Amino acid sequence: MTKLDSFKVKGGMSTDGQHMTFDFAVAKKGDCQGTFTTGGASAEIRQVGDAACMKGDEKFWQRMGGEGGSSSKETDALVEMLKGRWFKMPAQDAKADDKFPFCDIGTMFEKDEKDGHLTRKANTEVGGTPAVTLTGKDGAATQTLLVAAKGEPYALRMTVEGGKEPGSFDFSAFDEPVTVTAPPADDVMDPEKLKG
Repeated sequence: MTKLDSFKVKGGMSTDGQHMTFDFAVAKKGDCQGTFTTGGASAEIRQVGDAACMKGDEKFWQRMGGEGGSSSKETDALVEMLKGRWFKMPAQDAKADDKFPFCDIGTMFEKDEKDGHLTRKANTEVGGTPAVTLTGKDGAATQTLLVAAKGEPYALRMTVEGGKEPGSFDFSAFDEPVTVTAPPADDVMDPEKLKG
């Protein structure tokens, strides 16, 4: 998977009791674009190189303001300021593993190289494609990886049951071109320019 230039990943996972669904197109060079939804709030992400921007709906920014400890007045001001606009993420956040793991092929699959022994189970199919089933433990979680049995052995689906972050990820569109265009500068709010 790390040799791919691009692919798509779609699925859902739970973190800290919050369920999130996502749909991303990812390029090896670090570019990606997609959407994620949690608690009825959704946001779009675009990352070009090290620059990442996020555009959330009104409910998303309300949630962010509330979780950040802002007062309702401050949250309302945030929502109004970002309505229909992109928010430029600070540079250090754009690279952090726990921010956008879907935007980094290496981050998404590096953990697999360190995991323990995988056991082969019964063959199956994913969307009509024959697949090999591999399972293994990662702490309290059980990971299952379905790998294409014909052609290149790409991961077709990965599921995690139990543990802190259960979820399911479907992979497709291997090496199909991904072109991510940065949002127009006039539509982007850069928090660095608001300082001082």
